[in-house]
Amino acid sequence: MSDLDQLPETGGSIHTANSPLHDEIYEQFIEAVHDYAVLTLDSAGCISSWNHGAERLFGRSGADALGRPVEELCPPADRADRKLQRCLSAADALGRTDLELRLTRGDGSFEARVDLSLLRSATHEGGGYCLIAHDLTVYRQRLRELTDQKRRLRSIVETAIDAIIIIDNRGLIDSVNRGAERMFGYAQEELLGRNVSLLMPEPYASEHDGYIQRYLQTGNARIIGIGRTVQARRKDGSLFPADLAVSAFEDGRPYFTGILRDVTVRKSLEAEILHIAETEQRRIGQELHDDIQQQLTGLTLFARHLADGLGAVAGDDPRLASLQKIALRIANGLRETNQSLRELARGLVPLHVDSEGLSAALASLAKQVRELYAIDCAYAGEPTLSGLDAQQTTHLYRIAQEAVQNILKHASAKKVSIRLFERDAQLALEISDDGVGVDREAQSSGRGLHIMAHRADLIGAVLTVRRGEPDGTIVCCALPFPRSA
Repeated sequence: MSDLDQLPETGGSIHTANSPLHDEIYEQFIEAVHDYAVLTLDSAGCISSWNHGAERLFGRSGADALGRPVEELCPPADRADRKLQRCLSAADALGRTDLELRLTRGDGSFEARVDLSLLRSATHEGGGYCLIAHDLTVYRQRLRELTDQKRRLRSIVETAIDAIIIIDNRGLIDSVNRGAERMFGYAQEELLGRNVSLLMPEPYASEHDGYIQRYLQTGNARIIGIGRTVQARRKDGSLFPADLAVSAFEDGRPYFTGILRDVTVRKSLEAEILHIAETEQRRIGQELHDDIQQQLTGLTLFARHLADGLGAVAGDDPRLASLQKIALRIANGLRETNQSLRELARGLVPLHVDSEGLSAALASLAKQVRELYAIDCAYAGEPTLSGLDAQQTTHLYRIAQEAVQNILKHASAKKVSIRLFERDAQLALEISDDGVGVDREAQSSGRGLHIMAHRADLIGAVLTVRRGEPDGTIVCCALPFPRSA
Protein backbone atom coordinates (compact mmCIF):
# COMPACT_ATOMS: atom_id res chain seq x y z
CA MET A 1 0.00 0.00 0.00
CA SER A 2 1.49 3.38 -1.03
CA ASP A 3 1.52 6.56 1.05
CA LEU A 4 -1.16 8.03 -1.16
CA ASP A 5 -3.53 5.17 -0.41
CA GLN A 6 -3.73 6.53 3.13
CA LEU A 7 -5.19 9.90 2.03
CA PRO A 8 -8.74 10.73 3.14
CA GLU A 9 -11.10 10.69 0.18
CA THR A 10 -11.01 14.41 -0.57
CA GLY A 11 -11.14 13.87 -4.35
CA GLY A 12 -9.66 15.33 -7.52
CA SER A 13 -7.32 14.41 -10.28
CA ILE A 14 -3.81 14.78 -8.88
CA HIS A 15 -0.27 14.63 -10.16
CA THR A 16 2.03 12.13 -8.39
CA ALA A 17 5.77 11.63 -8.38
CA ASN A 18 5.58 7.96 -9.40
CA SER A 19 2.22 6.81 -10.82
CA PRO A 20 -1.39 8.10 -11.10
CA LEU A 21 -4.07 6.87 -8.75
CA HIS A 22 -6.21 4.20 -10.32
CA ASP A 23 -9.23 4.61 -8.11
CA GLU A 24 -11.76 6.30 -10.45
CA ILE A 25 -14.09 7.43 -7.62
CA TYR A 26 -11.17 8.86 -5.70
CA GLU A 27 -9.99 10.80 -8.74
CA GLN A 28 -13.46 12.24 -9.35
CA PHE A 29 -13.64 13.26 -5.73
CA ILE A 30 -10.32 15.07 -5.93
CA GLU A 31 -11.39 16.66 -9.23
CA ALA A 32 -14.30 18.38 -7.45
CA VAL A 33 -12.00 20.18 -5.01
CA HIS A 34 -11.25 23.62 -6.47
CA ASP A 35 -11.22 25.99 -3.49
CA TYR A 36 -8.73 23.95 -1.50
CA ALA A 37 -5.21 22.89 -2.32
CA VAL A 38 -4.83 19.21 -1.43
CA LEU A 39 -1.30 17.82 -1.65
CA THR A 40 0.80 15.16 -0.02
CA LEU A 41 4.35 15.35 1.23
CA ASP A 42 6.85 12.59 1.68
CA SER A 43 8.54 12.01 5.01
CA ALA A 44 11.23 14.54 4.07
CA GLY A 45 8.66 17.30 3.50
CA CYS A 46 8.84 17.29 -0.31
CA ILE A 47 5.68 17.55 -2.42
CA SER A 48 4.58 14.16 -3.74
CA SER A 49 1.07 14.99 -5.10
CA TRP A 50 -0.65 18.16 -6.31
CA ASN A 51 -4.35 18.60 -7.20
CA HIS A 52 -6.11 21.13 -9.45
CA GLY A 53 -7.06 23.19 -6.40
CA ALA A 54 -3.35 23.58 -5.65
CA GLU A 55 -2.72 24.66 -9.25
CA ARG A 56 -5.41 27.35 -8.92
CA LEU A 57 -4.29 28.46 -5.45
CA PHE A 58 -0.54 28.65 -6.08
CA GLY A 59 -0.57 29.43 -9.80
CA ARG A 60 1.83 26.66 -10.73
CA SER A 61 1.45 23.26 -12.33
CA GLY A 62 1.92 19.95 -10.65
CA ALA A 63 4.87 19.14 -12.84
CA ASP A 64 6.62 22.25 -11.57
CA ALA A 65 5.78 21.54 -7.90
CA LEU A 66 6.32 17.80 -7.53
CA GLY A 67 9.46 16.90 -5.64
CA ARG A 68 10.05 20.44 -4.42
CA PRO A 69 10.42 21.21 -0.68
CA VAL A 70 7.14 22.37 0.82
CA GLU A 71 8.89 25.41 2.28
CA GLU A 72 9.04 26.87 -1.23
CA LEU A 73 5.29 27.57 -0.83
CA CYS A 74 6.20 30.30 1.66
CA PRO A 75 7.48 33.75 0.61
CA PRO A 76 11.30 33.95 0.74
CA ALA A 77 11.19 36.45 3.62
CA ASP A 78 9.17 33.97 5.75
CA ARG A 79 11.21 30.81 5.08
CA ALA A 80 13.75 31.65 7.78
CA ASP A 81 11.03 31.18 10.41
CA ARG A 82 10.67 27.54 9.26
CA LYS A 83 6.98 27.60 10.26
CA LEU A 84 6.12 24.73 7.96
CA GLN A 85 8.98 22.62 9.33
CA ARG A 86 7.73 23.24 12.88
CA CYS A 87 4.24 22.32 11.70
CA LEU A 88 5.58 19.00 10.32
CA SER A 89 7.21 18.30 13.67
CA ALA A 90 3.96 19.06 15.48
CA ALA A 91 2.10 16.67 13.15
CA ASP A 92 4.70 13.99 13.92
CA ALA A 93 3.99 14.41 17.62
CA LEU A 94 0.23 15.02 17.60
CA GLY A 95 -0.98 13.37 14.41
CA ARG A 96 -2.31 16.65 12.99
CA THR A 97 -1.99 20.40 13.44
CA ASP A 98 -3.18 23.61 11.83
CA LEU A 99 -2.06 27.21 11.57
CA GLU A 100 -2.46 30.40 9.57
CA LEU A 101 0.50 31.69 7.58
CA ARG A 102 1.47 33.47 4.41
CA LEU A 103 1.95 31.45 1.24
CA THR A 104 3.17 32.57 -2.16
CA ARG A 105 1.98 32.45 -5.75
CA GLY A 106 3.04 34.13 -8.95
CA ASP A 107 1.15 37.37 -8.24
CA GLY A 108 2.34 37.72 -4.66
CA SER A 109 1.63 36.30 -1.21
CA PHE A 110 -1.66 35.61 0.56
CA GLU A 111 -2.98 34.60 3.95
CA ALA A 112 -3.99 30.93 4.15
CA ARG A 113 -5.19 28.38 6.63
CA VAL A 114 -3.14 25.20 6.54
CA ASP A 115 -4.23 21.84 7.99
CA LEU A 116 -1.46 19.25 8.17
CA SER A 117 -2.10 15.57 9.01
CA LEU A 118 0.37 12.76 9.47
CA LEU A 119 -0.04 9.80 7.08
CA ARG A 120 0.91 6.34 8.29
CA SER A 121 1.54 3.16 6.38
CA ALA A 122 0.04 -0.20 7.26
CA THR A 123 2.99 -0.86 9.59
CA HIS A 124 2.17 2.42 11.44
CA GLU A 125 5.50 3.92 10.50
CA GLY A 126 5.77 7.52 9.32
CA GLY A 127 4.51 7.63 5.77
CA GLY A 128 4.41 11.35 4.91
CA TYR A 129 1.87 14.11 5.31
CA CYS A 130 -1.38 15.44 3.86
CA LEU A 131 -1.54 19.25 3.54
CA ILE A 132 -4.79 21.12 2.86
CA ALA A 133 -4.58 24.88 2.29
CA HIS A 134 -7.37 27.43 1.89
CA ASP A 135 -6.98 31.06 0.78
CA LEU A 136 -8.22 33.45 3.50
CA THR A 137 -7.97 36.62 1.40
CA VAL A 138 -11.71 36.94 0.64
CA TYR A 139 -12.62 35.83 4.16
CA ARG A 140 -10.31 38.43 5.71
CA GLN A 141 -11.61 41.13 3.40
CA ARG A 142 -15.23 40.33 4.26
CA LEU A 143 -14.32 40.19 7.95
CA ARG A 144 -12.75 43.66 7.71
CA GLU A 145 -15.82 44.96 5.87
CA LEU A 146 -18.13 43.50 8.50
CA THR A 147 -15.96 44.91 11.28
CA ASP A 148 -15.99 48.35 9.66
CA GLN A 149 -19.73 48.13 9.08
CA LYS A 150 -20.29 47.10 12.69
CA ARG A 151 -18.08 49.96 13.88
CA ARG A 152 -20.00 52.49 11.77
CA LEU A 153 -23.34 51.10 12.88
CA ARG A 154 -22.25 51.14 16.51
CA SER A 155 -21.13 54.75 16.12
CA ILE A 156 -24.53 55.71 14.69
CA VAL A 157 -26.37 53.86 17.47
CA GLU A 158 -24.25 55.33 20.24
CA THR A 159 -24.50 58.92 18.98
CA ALA A 160 -28.27 58.74 18.34
CA ILE A 161 -30.41 61.03 20.46
CA ASP A 162 -33.17 58.41 20.48
CA ALA A 163 -33.12 55.49 22.89
CA ILE A 164 -32.43 52.18 21.13
CA ILE A 165 -33.20 49.04 23.13
CA ILE A 166 -32.94 45.39 22.03
CA ILE A 167 -34.82 42.72 23.98
CA ASP A 168 -35.06 38.96 23.55
CA ASN A 169 -38.16 36.78 23.29
CA ARG A 170 -38.51 36.75 27.10
CA GLY A 171 -38.64 40.55 27.28
CA LEU A 172 -35.15 40.79 28.79
CA ILE A 173 -32.95 43.71 27.74
CA ASP A 174 -30.05 42.52 25.59
CA SER A 175 -28.45 45.88 24.76
CA VAL A 176 -29.07 49.61 25.09
CA ASN A 177 -27.36 52.69 23.67
CA ARG A 178 -26.26 55.83 25.45
CA GLY A 179 -29.43 57.58 24.36
CA ALA A 180 -31.40 55.08 26.46
CA GLU A 181 -29.17 55.75 29.46
CA ARG A 182 -29.73 59.49 29.15
CA MET A 183 -33.46 59.19 28.50
CA PHE A 184 -34.32 56.80 31.32
CA GLY A 185 -31.63 57.72 33.87
CA TYR A 186 -30.25 54.19 34.19
CA ALA A 187 -26.67 53.06 33.62
CA GLN A 188 -26.24 50.30 31.05
CA GLU A 189 -25.33 47.70 33.66
CA GLU A 190 -28.55 48.48 35.54
CA LEU A 191 -30.64 47.57 32.48
CA LEU A 192 -28.93 44.59 30.87
CA GLY A 193 -30.73 41.36 31.74
CA ARG A 194 -33.68 43.19 33.30
CA ASN A 195 -37.22 42.94 31.93
CA VAL A 196 -38.08 45.86 29.67
CA SER A 197 -41.30 46.35 31.66
CA LEU A 198 -39.02 48.23 34.08
CA LEU A 199 -39.37 51.17 31.68
CA MET A 200 -43.19 51.12 31.52
CA PRO A 201 -45.96 52.28 33.84
CA GLU A 202 -48.77 50.00 34.92
CA PRO A 203 -50.82 48.32 33.60
CA TYR A 204 -48.62 48.02 30.50
CA ALA A 205 -45.66 46.73 32.53
CA SER A 206 -47.63 43.70 33.77
CA GLU A 207 -49.13 43.00 30.35
CA HIS A 208 -45.98 43.35 28.22
CA ASP A 209 -44.72 39.74 28.43
CA GLY A 210 -48.17 38.58 27.35
CA TYR A 211 -47.95 40.83 24.27
CA ILE A 212 -44.64 39.21 23.28
CA GLN A 213 -45.91 35.66 23.71
CA ARG A 214 -49.10 36.41 21.81
CA TYR A 215 -47.06 37.80 18.92
CA LEU A 216 -44.71 34.79 18.90
CA GLN A 217 -47.63 32.36 18.93
CA THR A 218 -50.03 34.11 16.56
CA GLY A 219 -47.98 36.67 14.62
CA ASN A 220 -50.58 39.26 15.60
CA ALA A 221 -48.63 42.52 16.03
CA ARG A 222 -50.29 45.32 17.96
CA ILE A 223 -47.36 47.68 17.66
CA ILE A 224 -44.54 45.94 15.71
CA GLY A 225 -43.99 47.72 12.43
CA ILE A 226 -46.73 50.25 13.22
CA GLY A 227 -45.40 52.74 15.76
CA ARG A 228 -47.35 54.70 18.34
CA THR A 229 -47.00 57.15 21.21
CA VAL A 230 -46.63 55.51 24.62
CA GLN A 231 -45.99 56.50 28.22
CA ALA A 232 -42.49 55.60 29.43
CA ARG A 233 -41.10 55.55 32.96
CA ARG A 234 -37.74 56.91 34.11
CA LYS A 235 -35.63 55.56 36.95
CA ASP A 236 -37.04 58.23 39.29
CA GLY A 237 -40.58 57.03 38.52
CA SER A 238 -41.57 60.04 36.43
CA LEU A 239 -43.53 59.40 33.24
CA PHE A 240 -43.03 61.00 29.85
CA PRO A 241 -44.55 60.57 26.37
CA ALA A 242 -42.42 58.83 23.75
CA ASP A 243 -42.85 57.85 20.12
CA LEU A 244 -42.08 54.12 19.90
CA ALA A 245 -41.19 52.09 16.81
CA VAL A 246 -40.63 48.33 17.20
CA SER A 247 -39.16 45.84 14.74
CA ALA A 248 -38.53 42.09 15.05
CA PHE A 249 -35.54 40.08 13.82
CA GLU A 250 -34.06 36.60 14.21
CA ASP A 251 -30.57 35.82 15.48
CA GLY A 252 -30.86 32.21 16.57
CA ARG A 253 -34.02 33.22 18.41
CA PRO A 254 -36.46 36.15 18.15
CA TYR A 255 -35.30 39.61 19.16
CA PHE A 256 -37.07 42.96 19.15
CA THR A 257 -35.61 46.43 18.62
CA GLY A 258 -37.40 49.41 20.13
CA ILE A 259 -36.54 53.00 19.19
CA LEU A 260 -37.99 55.67 21.48
CA ARG A 261 -38.00 59.42 21.08
CA ASP A 262 -38.92 61.67 24.01
CA VAL A 263 -41.72 63.91 22.72
CA THR A 264 -42.38 65.81 25.94
CA VAL A 265 -41.59 69.18 24.36
CA ARG A 266 -43.60 68.39 21.24
CA LYS A 267 -46.60 67.25 23.25
CA SER A 268 -46.34 70.36 25.42
CA LEU A 269 -46.36 72.56 22.33
CA GLU A 270 -49.26 70.62 20.83
CA ALA A 271 -51.20 70.98 24.07
CA GLU A 272 -50.43 74.72 24.14
CA ILE A 273 -51.61 75.12 20.53
CA LEU A 274 -54.75 73.18 21.30
CA HIS A 275 -55.33 75.30 24.40
CA ILE A 276 -54.95 78.49 22.36
CA ALA A 277 -57.36 77.16 19.74
CA GLU A 278 -59.91 76.21 22.38
CA THR A 279 -59.52 79.57 24.11
CA GLU A 280 -60.19 81.34 20.81
CA GLN A 281 -63.10 79.01 20.16
CA ARG A 282 -64.52 79.82 23.58
CA ARG A 283 -64.06 83.55 22.92
CA ILE A 284 -65.93 83.28 19.63
CA GLY A 285 -68.70 81.31 21.30
CA GLN A 286 -68.92 83.85 24.11
CA GLU A 287 -69.15 86.72 21.64
CA LEU A 288 -71.89 84.88 19.75
CA HIS A 289 -73.79 84.46 22.99
CA ASP A 290 -73.20 87.83 24.59
CA ASP A 291 -73.18 90.13 21.57
CA ILE A 292 -74.59 88.75 18.34
CA GLN A 293 -77.39 86.78 20.00
CA GLN A 294 -78.41 89.85 21.97
CA GLN A 295 -78.49 91.93 18.79
CA LEU A 296 -80.53 89.28 16.99
CA THR A 297 -82.93 89.18 19.93
CA GLY A 298 -83.36 92.95 19.71
CA LEU A 299 -83.85 92.85 15.93
CA THR A 300 -86.41 90.10 16.36
CA LEU A 301 -88.37 92.26 18.81
CA PHE A 302 -88.21 95.26 16.42
CA ALA A 303 -89.43 93.10 13.52
CA ARG A 304 -92.23 91.69 15.66
CA HIS A 305 -93.21 95.18 16.83
CA LEU A 306 -93.19 96.39 13.21
CA ALA A 307 -95.43 93.51 12.14
CA ASP A 308 -97.86 94.25 15.00
CA GLY A 309 -97.94 97.94 14.09
CA LEU A 310 -98.58 97.22 10.42
CA GLY A 311 -101.36 94.83 11.36
CA ALA A 312 -103.06 97.50 13.45
CA VAL A 313 -103.19 100.06 10.62
CA ALA A 314 -103.39 97.82 7.57
CA GLY A 315 -107.20 97.55 7.49
CA ASP A 316 -108.17 96.73 3.93
CA ASP A 317 -104.97 98.12 2.47
CA PRO A 318 -103.36 95.15 0.61
CA ARG A 319 -100.01 96.92 0.43
CA LEU A 320 -99.77 97.29 4.22
CA ALA A 321 -100.97 93.69 4.69
CA SER A 322 -98.15 92.53 2.39
CA LEU A 323 -95.60 94.54 4.37
CA GLN A 324 -96.92 92.98 7.60
CA LYS A 325 -96.30 89.48 6.19
CA ILE A 326 -92.75 90.46 5.20
CA ALA A 327 -92.12 91.81 8.72
CA LEU A 328 -93.39 88.55 10.23
CA ARG A 329 -91.12 86.50 7.97
CA ILE A 330 -88.17 88.67 9.03
CA ALA A 331 -89.07 88.22 12.71
CA ASN A 332 -89.39 84.45 12.34
CA GLY A 333 -86.16 84.25 10.35
CA LEU A 334 -84.27 86.21 12.99
CA ARG A 335 -85.70 83.98 15.72
CA GLU A 336 -84.60 80.80 13.89
CA THR A 337 -81.15 82.24 13.20
CA ASN A 338 -80.83 83.15 16.87
CA GLN A 339 -81.74 79.62 17.84
CA SER A 340 -79.11 78.18 15.48
CA LEU A 341 -76.50 80.53 16.89
CA ARG A 342 -77.49 79.51 20.42
CA GLU A 343 -76.81 75.84 19.58
CA LEU A 344 -73.53 76.76 17.88
CA ALA A 345 -72.42 78.84 20.86
CA ARG A 346 -73.32 75.98 23.20
CA GLY A 347 -70.93 73.70 21.29
CA LEU A 348 -68.17 76.30 21.27
CA VAL A 349 -68.51 77.00 24.99
CA PRO A 350 -69.08 73.60 26.64
CA LEU A 351 -69.89 73.02 30.24
CA HIS A 352 -67.03 73.61 32.66
CA VAL A 353 -65.53 70.19 33.23
CA ASP A 354 -63.38 69.20 36.21
CA SER A 355 -62.49 65.86 37.80
CA GLU A 356 -65.61 65.94 39.93
CA GLY A 357 -67.88 67.06 37.10
CA LEU A 358 -66.78 64.86 34.20
CA SER A 359 -69.51 62.35 34.88
CA ALA A 360 -72.13 65.11 35.09
CA ALA A 361 -70.85 66.71 31.87
CA LEU A 362 -71.08 63.38 30.01
CA ALA A 363 -74.60 62.88 31.36
CA SER A 364 -75.49 66.37 30.07
CA LEU A 365 -74.01 65.49 26.67
CA ALA A 366 -76.23 62.41 26.49
CA LYS A 367 -79.25 64.52 27.43
CA GLN A 368 -78.52 67.05 24.67
CA VAL A 369 -78.32 64.25 22.10
CA ARG A 370 -81.66 62.88 23.22
CA GLU A 371 -83.37 66.28 23.13
CA LEU A 372 -81.87 67.71 19.95
CA TYR A 373 -81.64 64.62 17.76
CA ALA A 374 -84.37 62.33 19.17
CA ILE A 375 -81.85 59.46 19.57
CA ASP A 376 -81.80 57.08 22.51
CA CYS A 377 -78.53 58.17 24.15
CA ALA A 378 -77.79 56.79 27.62
CA TYR A 379 -74.92 57.53 30.02
CA ALA A 380 -73.61 55.23 32.73
CA GLY A 381 -70.69 56.09 34.98
CA GLU A 382 -69.39 56.75 38.44
CA PRO A 383 -70.68 59.98 39.98
CA THR A 384 -67.22 61.24 41.05
CA LEU A 385 -63.70 60.44 39.96
CA SER A 386 -60.74 61.85 41.87
CA GLY A 387 -57.17 61.90 40.57
CA LEU A 388 -57.79 63.48 37.15
CA ASP A 389 -56.42 66.91 36.32
CA ALA A 390 -58.23 69.58 34.31
CA GLN A 391 -56.39 68.72 31.09
CA GLN A 392 -57.32 65.05 31.31
CA THR A 393 -60.98 65.71 32.05
CA THR A 394 -61.27 68.29 29.27
CA HIS A 395 -59.74 66.00 26.66
CA LEU A 396 -61.86 63.04 27.76
CA TYR A 397 -64.99 65.15 27.43
CA ARG A 398 -63.89 66.39 24.00
CA ILE A 399 -63.19 62.83 22.86
CA ALA A 400 -66.70 61.80 23.90
CA GLN A 401 -68.15 64.88 22.18
CA GLU A 402 -66.26 64.16 18.93
CA ALA A 403 -67.24 60.47 19.00
CA VAL A 404 -70.91 61.38 19.43
CA GLN A 405 -70.70 63.91 16.57
CA ASN A 406 -69.20 61.23 14.30
CA ILE A 407 -72.05 58.89 15.19
CA LEU A 408 -74.66 61.57 14.45
CA LYS A 409 -73.06 62.38 11.09
CA HIS A 410 -72.13 58.95 9.75
CA ALA A 411 -73.52 56.02 11.74
CA SER A 412 -77.29 56.23 11.11
CA ALA A 413 -77.61 54.96 14.65
CA LYS A 414 -80.78 54.66 16.73
CA LYS A 415 -79.04 54.04 20.03
CA VAL A 416 -75.89 55.49 21.61
CA SER A 417 -74.22 54.52 24.87
CA ILE A 418 -71.62 56.54 26.82
CA ARG A 419 -69.83 54.74 29.66
CA LEU A 420 -67.13 55.86 32.11
CA PHE A 421 -65.66 53.20 34.38
CA GLU A 422 -62.49 51.83 35.98
CA ARG A 423 -60.87 48.51 35.08
CA ASP A 424 -57.39 47.08 35.69
CA ALA A 425 -55.94 50.37 37.02
CA GLN A 426 -57.29 52.19 33.97
CA LEU A 427 -60.03 54.73 33.45
CA ALA A 428 -62.03 53.73 30.37
CA LEU A 429 -64.30 56.04 28.39
CA GLU A 430 -66.41 54.02 25.96
CA ILE A 431 -68.84 55.32 23.32
CA SER A 432 -70.79 52.72 21.34
CA ASP A 433 -73.68 52.73 18.88
CA ASP A 434 -75.83 50.35 16.87
CA GLY A 435 -75.23 52.01 13.49
CA VAL A 436 -73.54 50.92 10.29
CA GLY A 437 -70.07 50.63 11.83
CA VAL A 438 -66.75 52.09 10.71
CA ASP A 439 -64.47 50.47 8.13
CA ARG A 440 -60.67 50.57 7.98
CA GLU A 441 -60.60 53.28 5.33
CA ALA A 442 -62.72 55.54 7.52
CA GLN A 443 -60.43 54.83 10.48
CA SER A 444 -57.34 55.86 8.52
CA SER A 445 -58.80 58.96 6.85
CA GLY A 446 -61.42 60.29 9.27
CA ARG A 447 -60.50 63.72 10.62
CA GLY A 448 -62.58 63.19 13.75
CA LEU A 449 -60.76 59.96 14.57
CA HIS A 450 -57.39 61.66 14.16
CA ILE A 451 -58.49 64.45 16.49
CA MET A 452 -59.61 61.94 19.13
CA ALA A 453 -56.36 59.97 18.82
CA HIS A 454 -54.36 63.19 19.14
CA ARG A 455 -56.23 64.20 22.30
CA ALA A 456 -55.66 60.72 23.74
CA ASP A 457 -51.92 60.99 23.04
CA LEU A 458 -51.75 64.33 24.84
CA ILE A 459 -52.93 62.75 28.11
CA GLY A 460 -51.08 59.44 27.73
CA ALA A 461 -54.19 57.45 26.86
CA VAL A 462 -54.73 54.82 24.17
CA LEU A 463 -57.62 55.17 21.74
CA THR A 464 -59.05 52.11 20.00
CA VAL A 465 -61.84 51.89 17.45
CA ARG A 466 -63.45 48.55 16.62
CA ARG A 467 -66.65 47.18 15.16
CA GLY A 468 -69.37 46.32 17.64
CA GLU A 469 -71.20 43.04 18.02
CA PRO A 470 -73.30 42.50 16.02
CA ASP A 471 -73.38 46.03 14.58
CA GLY A 472 -72.13 49.52 15.18
CA THR A 473 -68.83 50.93 16.42
CA ILE A 474 -67.09 51.01 19.79
CA VAL A 475 -64.68 53.85 20.58
CA CYS A 476 -62.66 53.30 23.75
CA CYS A 477 -60.15 55.65 25.38
CA ALA A 478 -58.12 53.95 28.15
CA LEU A 479 -56.08 56.08 30.54
CA PRO A 480 -53.71 54.72 33.24
CA PHE A 481 -55.57 55.69 36.37
CA PRO A 482 -54.25 54.78 39.85
CA ARG A 483 -57.06 56.01 42.09
CA SER A 484 -55.98 58.44 44.75
CA ALA A 485 -56.10 57.12 48.32
